Amino acid sequence: MVKPQPPRTFMVATMALLAAGSAWSQDPPPSDSTRQPVSFSRDIAPIFSAKCVSCHGPEKAKGSFRLETYERMMTPGDSEEPAIVSGSPDQSLLYQLITTSDPEDRMPQKDEPLAAAQIQLVRRWIAEGANAPGAERTLPVGILTGHRQHPAPPATYGRPLPIRALAFSPDGRTLAAGGFHEVTLWDSHTGTLQARWTNLVERIHDLVYAPEGGPLLVVGGNPGRLGEARLLDTKDGHSVRLMALASDTLLTGAFSPDGSLIAVGGCDRVIRILRTGNATVLATLQHHSDWVLDLAFSTSGSHLVSASRDATARVFETAMWTMISAYRDHDQAVYGAVFARNDSMILSASGNQLHAWNADSAKKSKTSKPIGSTILSMTTDGDALWLSAADGRVVSCSMEEPGKVTRTLDGLNDAVYALAWHSPSRRLAAGAHDGRVHVWNANSGEETIRFIASPGWGPEGK
Repeated sequence: MVKPQPPRTFMVATMALLAAGSAWSQDPPPSDSTRQPVSFSRDIAPIFSAKCVSCHGPEKAKGSFRLETYERMMTPGDSEEPAIVSGSPDQSLLYQLITTSDPEDRMPQKDEPLAAAQIQLVRRWIAEGANAPGAERTLPVGILTGHRQHPAPPATYGRPLPIRALAFSPDGRTLAAGGFHEVTLWDSHTGTLQARWTNLVERIHDLVYAPEGGPLLVVGGNPGRLGEARLLDTKDGHSVRLMALASDTLLTGAFSPDGSLIAVGGCDRVIRILRTGNATVLATLQHHSDWVLDLAFSTSGSHLVSASRDATARVFETAMWTMISAYRDHDQAVYGAVFARNDSMILSASGNQLHAWNADSAKKSKTSKPIGSTILSMTTDGDALWLSAADGRVVSCSMEEPGKVTRTLDGLNDAVYALAWHSPSRRLAAGAHDGRVHVWNANSGEETIRFIASPGWGPEGK
C-alpha cells in the first residue's frame, strides 16, 4: 500500500504538470472565451495534453496523479487531496499550486509563472463546475484536443519521396501512398494522381483500410516530437477521428478482423489498443524495450502479434490483453510478423531470414535459409507470404514451407519499405526508397504499372 504524501510532496511530484507556461502564453485562448462558458475539450484539454500527460499519463504518473482523461484528473494522487474541486477553485490543489506566491510550492518550478489569462481560464472552468460532457469524460485529452494543424505539403516535390506506406483501396482502383504531410491517391492502373489528403504529420509510416470499406487508418509522426494515428474519411480525406497521440513517431497500425479494434505502436515502445468507434483506450502494452515495428491480428481476432527492434516478437490474447508468449531467437530487429497455419504458427522476419515458431509456446520450428538482404516488409494473402528487402528484392514464399521462394518479382533497384496486397485482383504493389511504386499481376508476375508516387512526377518520372 502506498503511503499518502503530504501536499508539498504532491507539488514536487507534479511540478511538470504545467511546465513551460510562458511558452503556452504565446498561444492564448480564443478571444471570445470570456463571453461563453469555458469548454473542456476546446480550452482545457489542450493545456493538459500539451503540458501534463507526458508526466501524468498512463506511461508515467508522478505522484500517482494522472491527467490523460477527465475521469483520471478527478481522482486524487498519492496525497489523497483532490486536485480539482468542482465549483471551488480556491479549494482545488491544482489551482493553489499554479497561483501560490511561494516559489518553493508554485507550479511550474524553474520556469516563469503561468500567464494571467491562462490562470484565469483554469479558474473560470473550475468555478463553472469543472464540467465535461459525458462523451468526453473517458476520452484522452489529446484526442479531445481535436484538429491539429500541420504544415501544407509542397505543390510539387523537388525530388521523389521514399515510399514508406502503401494501401490498395477496397475496390482496387486506387493506391494510397504516404507523402510529406499528406496521403496521395493514385490510379492503380495508370499511375495518375487522383487526390491529396493533407493536414497530416510529416512522415506516414503505415496505411490500413478498415474492413468492409471503412475509413483509412493513417499512422506516422514527426520524428522525436510527435506520433499520430488518425482515421480519414475515404470519400474526401477529412479526419474522422484522432485515435492516438504519442511523444514520438508511430510506425505501425492494424485493424482487428471485424474492424472494432485498432492497435498502434511505434518509437515510444508502447502498443495502444483502441476502440475504433470512439478512440477509447482499452489497453497499453509496454512489453518491448525498443521500437514496435509491426502489428498483426490473428484471423480469428483472438490474438495479436508484435514485432520490435528489440529483436523479439510477442503474442497477446485479446480477451484480457495478457502476453502469452515471447520469441527471443532473433539476433536482429524484427521488421514483420504474421499468423499462419490457422493462427497456430507465427512467421517473423529478422535480418534476411524467416523464423517459424509456435504462437502459444514460442517454440521454434524452423529458420529459413538467407533470403537476399534484410527483410523490411511482409504481407500475406493467406496462401502465400510476400517479402521485400533492402536490396530491392520482392519474393513470394510458401506458407507451409517458410523460406521456400516460389516467385521473384523483378524491376526494383532500391530498398523496398512497403507492400500492399489486393486479393480480389491478385495484385501486389511495392514502394521503394527511390519513390517508385511498382504493381504486378501476382499470378503471372507481369509488372502492370510503374510510377513515381510524388506530386509533380508520375508514370516513368517527370
